[in-house]
Amino acid sequence: MVIMKRFFYLLLLALPLLASCMRLFEERTPEYIMSKVWGIDLWNYEYNVCSFKDEWCPNGDGMTEIKVEVELTADDIERLMSKGAGPLPLPASMGNKSHLEDSSGIYNASDGIYFYKQYTQEPECLFLMYDRESKVLYYYIFIM
Repeated sequence: MVIMKRFFYLLLLALPLLASCMRLFEERTPEYIMSKVWGIDLWNYEYNVCSFKDEWCPNGDGMTEIKVEVELTADDIERLMSKGAGPLPLPASMGNKSHLEDSSGIYNASDGIYFYKQYTQEPECLFLMYDRESKVLYYYIFIM
């Protein structure tokens, strides 16, 4: 009986700890990131995560790259445009256009939207692109 009480108390102490650990892992999923950063709830769609890289240092340097096959609605595209996205194609004057096209695997896209923000240093950037033809949503952020 004493062993059962101890086990019960241990279980009561362990459950909140386990729940908080699960929350840490949940927040770094492609679905969570796309929802929090861009307001796109992938859970509402049939989708396929093609690639996901999320590597951050304690000092804030790092990168996230998400590539998802999903068919976004007109409402989602409007939401992205309200956040500053513009229509494709990518401008020829974009400094690292070829690098971003190589990373995303989307070349010469002309039907969709993109968002691009260059930070103070050259390699630092925030990039989002959705190509309606291939139904690929690509998100990339690099801060060093």
